[in-house]
Amino acid sequence: MILQPDADRHIEVVAISIHGCENTDDKNIQVLLTPEALFEVFPYEGCSPLPVTVTNLSQNAMPVTFQWLVNGTLMSTLPEAEVLLETPGSYDFTLVVLADNGCSASQSVEGLVTVFGQPEAFFTATPSHPDILNTEVAFFNQSTDFEMSEWTINAAVVSSETSLVYSFPDWEDLTYEVCVEVSNAHDCRSIYCKELIIEGVPAVYVPNAFTSDGDGKNDFFIPVMTGMSDSGYELTIYNRWGQKIFQTTDPKMAWVGNAFEGDFYVQNQVYTWVLKCREQKSGLNRVFNGFVGVIR
Repeated sequence: MILQPDADRHIEVVAISIHGCENTDDKNIQVLLTPEALFEVFPYEGCSPLPVTVTNLSQNAMPVTFQWLVNGTLMSTLPEAEVLLETPGSYDFTLVVLADNGCSASQSVEGLVTVFGQPEAFFTATPSHPDILNTEVAFFNQSTDFEMSEWTINAAVVSSETSLVYSFPDWEDLTYEVCVEVSNAHDCRSIYCKELIIEGVPAVYVPNAFTSDGDGKNDFFIPVMTGMSDSGYELTIYNRWGQKIFQTTDPKMAWVGNAFEGDFYVQNQVYTWVLKCREQKSGLNRVFNGFVGVIR
């Protein structure tokens, strides 16, 4: 006998022996409605950490509650939830539906979701502090669990080799963002970036002669400096008798052959110069001296 659920039934049993004797018994039986358990997940696979949405698809007429279990651990009691799977591996999902009448149902799927491991991007650079005299930098890929690489400099793709050797322009104090993005067989990706500055090298170039004749060519004398600060600058010119004939603390002011604040212009001779300046990064004070010839 099959009884339909969610109904009260009165059952009476009559027993008759082989001798014709009989006895009866009766019971009231209530058949309760069993809930339904049905669900879906999305996505079924992906890179860690992987957010997975679980959705109840069962339709139940009676009030029910839910239990979502992942690898046997209770994760949520909502009809729809998101679980974050951080460890690579295979995950079992179970939905348990509990009805108010005490009946329950469940659906379990083993290995329903697969989480893939992530590579980890990292590189080192040699030299780590390049300058305008050493602009070639070797980038060594030290990433783990990867198969493919892509190098970018200021967002422009420059290589797909494992490691990279790159020559930067010899312009000082320019900043570059160097990145490597690595991926594995499951297209899981990781990116690592660092800023690289091509540093200026403290250097001073001082000409040894100039023609102060007003023809617009080589008419003045001025040191050319890189990596030096404007503060601490002092240029002094002396004649052959040791007299100071010109001095400035402005690195943009040139000597045009004038003497004693412009009272007159010097003759064609060789003069002594003394240059004091300060390195921009280290703050080190430097002193240079030499000779310059005035030719007209």
